[in-house]
Amino acid sequence: MELPVGQLTAGHHRTLVRRLLLSAGAVLMAIAFPVNLGALGNSLAIWLGVSPWQLFFYVFLPPLLLDAAVRIDWFMFRKSFIQVFTLAFVVVGATCAIMVPIMLYMLQLQQFGWNWIHACMFGAMIASTDAVAIVSIMKTSGGPKRLRVMLEGESLLNDASGLTLFEVFFHLLQVQMEHPEDSEPIGTIVGHVFLAVFQLGIIGFLMGMVFGMLTRLFLRFMRYMGAGHDQEVALTLGMAYLAYWITAMPCKGSGVVAVAVMGLYGAATNWWDMSTHAHETFDGFWETLAFVVNSLVFLYSGASVINFFVRASTELVQGADGAKDLIFTLWMMPIIYIILTLLRFGFTMAFRPLFIAIKGDMSFRECIFLCAAGLRGSASLIMGSAVVTYQMHGTSKTFNVVKSMMVFWTAGFVLLTLLINAPLLPLVLHLTGLSKVPEKQLARRRRAAAALGAHTAEVLDQLRDAEDELLAGEHCLTIAACG
Repeated sequence: MELPVGQLTAGHHRTLVRRLLLSAGAVLMAIAFPVNLGALGNSLAIWLGVSPWQLFFYVFLPPLLLDAAVRIDWFMFRKSFIQVFTLAFVVVGATCAIMVPIMLYMLQLQQFGWNWIHACMFGAMIASTDAVAIVSIMKTSGGPKRLRVMLEGESLLNDASGLTLFEVFFHLLQVQMEHPEDSEPIGTIVGHVFLAVFQLGIIGFLMGMVFGMLTRLFLRFMRYMGAGHDQEVALTLGMAYLAYWITAMPCKGSGVVAVAVMGLYGAATNWWDMSTHAHETFDGFWETLAFVVNSLVFLYSGASVINFFVRASTELVQGADGAKDLIFTLWMMPIIYIILTLLRFGFTMAFRPLFIAIKGDMSFRECIFLCAAGLRGSASLIMGSAVVTYQMHGTSKTFNVVKSMMVFWTAGFVLLTLLINAPLLPLVLHLTGLSKVPEKQLARRRRAAAALGAHTAEVLDQLRDAEDELLAGEHCLTIAACG
């Protein structure tokens, strides 16, 4: 369904298409609960309860990550790397840490069975931002290219950081649930977390560099052997999937980091030194593939939101306190949305001294836009599906309540960012003045236009004095009139 719709409305309407697909997935899932949709309903149930949960990432993440990484403006990304790294890694880690006192003590969730691992895992689940809609809006509504590249880089890298942290905390939770007698001191566990994250990241980075260089080498060999453009493009797709699988499984690293680094290596080397004639084929293929995959992901996201709401609500109603837990969860949703939004703004402002020190300051207006641009997408929902489908023999009702709250708030936060933040982004761009061209840039344009005009006048003067009768005299007036 989404493929013909996407083809008919490609271009400037892609953001609208994704919103429609999100709504279509939600409506379809809402119908599937009370009505038997046959094979369609069964296929939805299979994808929403896919096991192992990493399968969804294995299928959809490699093409999305590679397309986003290889298309990034390498020059601007390199200039903004400190800001991107801070937002994608430091802020994500700080968010996971600060969620512990917020969730346990400020919101008093200890009474419902929450512990520090739950809080950190929830912070990782809602960490991954989605820059697809943001970039589309900024391209049509205006906005500094530097800010756009920063958001693209943040979205690319915090998928890696968020998923890596989630895997670590989810593993800790499983160990805690299955072997409660083997609990270790918190300090020891935190040390294991840092070591695991470092190991996953380093292995992912090294494997990404290896696959980037191999892709470049293979493309050179294929050109030497006279391979066609389609074969060169097919190689890049195969290498993306290989990089993800080999890094994640045999090497026990982060496949997300590997594919992102491989794509960034391609961006830095002009698409792995691919032949110039293959660029058009590469661009068309990856643009189409990325849009198709994004369409499928947004349809899945819409269905996931409804699925999570229904399943979480059912679990909460069946809890010890019945409907009280559900009412509390609903009441806390807007509060959590406000807290997470303020946290993003606060962390961005807190790191401004660092950005000023490296001469890469973000203005207060840019910090406001970055706060509003923190949209969440399918990555958070996929992590939510891992939690909601996790079952263990003898699981207590307390854990079911915690799990349901976590999934409910994750889905609700994703939905609120898409329904509130996304439509407001053009207005925020306008109110902050970021959609206007800076005066310095306008002055540079005026100087360039004046220099070009002066050069043109000088050339015309030379043509008037030329000895060639075709260039001299009144023919120059004709050239000047055309200019």
